[in-house]
Amino acid sequence: MTHPRWFAYTAASLLVPALMKGAEPLPDSEFLKAALTGGSVEGGKLIFADQRTACSQCHSVDGTASGLGPDLYAAGDKFAREDLVQSILDPSSSIMTGYATTILENRKGERFQGILRSRTDEALVLGQVGGVDLQIARSEVVKEETGAVSLMPPGLHSQLSPAEFRDLVAYLESLRQPETKVVQEAGTPLEIPVISQQLAFEPVFGMKEKFQKPVWFGGHPTVQGGYLIAEKSKGTISLLERVNGEEVISPFVNILDEIYVANDEGILGVALHPGFAENGRYFMMHETMTGQQRGMAVVERVASADRRKDSGRPTRSILRWNIDTLFHHGGGLEFGPDGFLYIGMGDGGPQEDPEGKAQDLSRFEGSLLRIDVDREEEGRAYGI
Repeated sequence: MTHPRWFAYTAASLLVPALMKGAEPLPDSEFLKAALTGGSVEGGKLIFADQRTACSQCHSVDGTASGLGPDLYAAGDKFAREDLVQSILDPSSSIMTGYATTILENRKGERFQGILRSRTDEALVLGQVGGVDLQIARSEVVKEETGAVSLMPPGLHSQLSPAEFRDLVAYLESLRQPETKVVQEAGTPLEIPVISQQLAFEPVFGMKEKFQKPVWFGGHPTVQGGYLIAEKSKGTISLLERVNGEEVISPFVNILDEIYVANDEGILGVALHPGFAENGRYFMMHETMTGQQRGMAVVERVASADRRKDSGRPTRSILRWNIDTLFHHGGGLEFGPDGFLYIGMGDGGPQEDPEGKAQDLSRFEGSLLRIDVDREEEGRAYGI
């Protein structure tokens, strides 16, 4: 069911009272300076529940994650004090994983924003400030994107004095897990001993030309001293060699017209068939986009007779599936000693996946697949 109307409000209009007339806001530097040390934990606890900040309306602190925002249980263990200060002064500078806003556009051109609560084949539900859930029929959604602005409005600290702000930060820093004897005795040592022999890393390739988001690097089975490198967003694999001491880079394959490339999408994995030297077969995992539907594909291509580049033959599709999220799609491809192709599937979240589909055994997310690419069965391009 589509929600009957568009709620024309923002988080800021609900949570941030107007500054008192005539009051000039203090610069953020004053709050930063005041909050780096000290403060009253008890005073900060009161500020946390104060209507001026309304922190407790969106954040739980008991591990239940019952609010619209991140649960702050053990926040003091997870974040340095400086990070806590920055998260209040500039909420959108670093949005916690799983709490980015989702923006939906329907067929009427209306746009809705909130935290994705659930996603089914029938509808999407957005959580919004004030405890309101907004349900939109999936058939009505024509566009979905992830927002770069936090639902936590900027300027909350402007309602406080620097001393009150310091108390609030002190309270957040005090939220820690109970210390245990096991943690004290077996935890990470305070001092890491220095090894007697120092190690140094020396560049092998990349001095001549910088690579763009390389995601896979492996030795070439038939080119002496040669390597292959896949660059995610370029949609390419290149052959790297050293000729007379010089770094030489030559194209192996470019399938940019077959894959979906955006900020963090493209080629995600490569695997050479165990018999690559004889048959030239190799496999890739990459992103796809059909209309507004994101997807993933595992495909096969064949190298040229000298194995130094792709043969130019058409791509053979092995496996394709749809995905609902922007991140964590996997990409690991590897042939095992049994000759089967192993495919590492991402968990699809936690961004935009509040239900944790990786826990559903009937879905690909969160799985490690093993297929036989040397035979076909039951209408599939692979065997099981």
